Amino acid sequence: MTWGADQPSPWRVGFSERLRYVTWDNVETLDKGQNGGQAGLFLRTRLSLNWRPSARLDFGLRLANEIRQVLVPSGNRFDLNEFFIDNLYIHWRISDRLPLDLTLGRQDVFLGQGLLLAEGTPLDETRSVYFNALRLDISLARNQYLTGFMCFQPEKDEFLPVVNSLNRQLVEQPEAGLGLSYSWKGDGQEAEGTLIYKKAYPSAGWPRLSCLTFDGRGLLKPLEGLALEGEAALQVGQRGGSSLAAWGLDFESRWTAAPVLPIIKQAAVGAFLLSGDNPESRRWEGWLPLFSRWPKWSESYIFTLAAEPGGRLAEWTNIASAFARVDFELTKQLDLGLSFHRLMAPEPSSGGGGWPAGNGRVRGSLWAVRLEFKFSERLAGHLLYEGFRPGSYYSREADGYSFLRFELQLML
Repeated sequence: MTWGADQPSPWRVGFSERLRYVTWDNVETLDKGQNGGQAGLFLRTRLSLNWRPSARLDFGLRLANEIRQVLVPSGNRFDLNEFFIDNLYIHWRISDRLPLDLTLGRQDVFLGQGLLLAEGTPLDETRSVYFNALRLDISLARNQYLTGFMCFQPEKDEFLPVVNSLNRQLVEQPEAGLGLSYSWKGDGQEAEGTLIYKKAYPSAGWPRLSCLTFDGRGLLKPLEGLALEGEAALQVGQRGGSSLAAWGLDFESRWTAAPVLPIIKQAAVGAFLLSGDNPESRRWEGWLPLFSRWPKWSESYIFTLAAEPGGRLAEWTNIASAFARVDFELTKQLDLGLSFHRLMAPEPSSGGGGWPAGNGRVRGSLWAVRLEFKFSERLAGHLLYEGFRPGSYYSREADGYSFLRFELQLML
């Protein structure tokens, strides 16, 4: 949290309103015959209050509600939804000589590029992302930082009151995490090493999990405007009655083209690979997205992943991609982004449950077009289209899908 030197009052109030219209056809089923299309309006309201009684202490509170009105299929009644506490924390600068910051309570946490830690409540999608956590940040020396954290995520909101409670599930099984991350930032270079232990308790058929993840990330800028970033992770532990051994890779090369081609803000190519489970092995080899079930690579394909046998929303596992992205600055108020993914699968689909399983390893082609518009410093929005055409990972009868989202956001 940053406080300006000219901040005259220890109190600060914030407000945001986000309106979304979302529609899709076969995202979940890949079958036109099932008439699985949906459309809905989502109105998320946030009200925040921060109090800073001293230079080393501040308190944060954020209340939230997201009204969801389903338009298709029709006949759904109006849903006021829950009013809940999205953030409630105390932030304390313990020492000035050795900068030491402690944040305790309900808070948002995001580390690195979000491969391991980004989302604490995946089942409510983008309504909230909070963690019930303790976080400690230490500045060890110039450009060197150490972050430690621990969290516990129950299946439902049990720790704080909820108005108009719908007993909504936020995660499939109770989860706990403990982690430590070291980062260094230099001139055109960054390095980060992270160790996270996650434990998930058995619930509703989901097995017990005990997982230790080792992760390393590096960023190098060898030339002006060029950035190379890569991340590699290894997981070991136990899943149910099986030993666990999984791995993940993520690489991206970004070129800021503005000095040469002013209309192009940035161009990027990259790839990622998250291991899949081999059913013929006694071990579990499928990558486990620890606290990172969020739309890192696609806003729509997270729902297709959820429909796989044994799948969960945004369960990024058994998936690989080679991708390209170009961002254009059309005007000062309007940006255009184009991206393409060629999706693969390290292991063939397991099939079952009427799901359109094939026998190959090509998931398919996914592309996106995104218009970003900025009306003012406080009002912005976007129009997003994503399309998908399935490959041999799915049956020949599988259909592609279209996904469209319009958003406006006001921040005061």
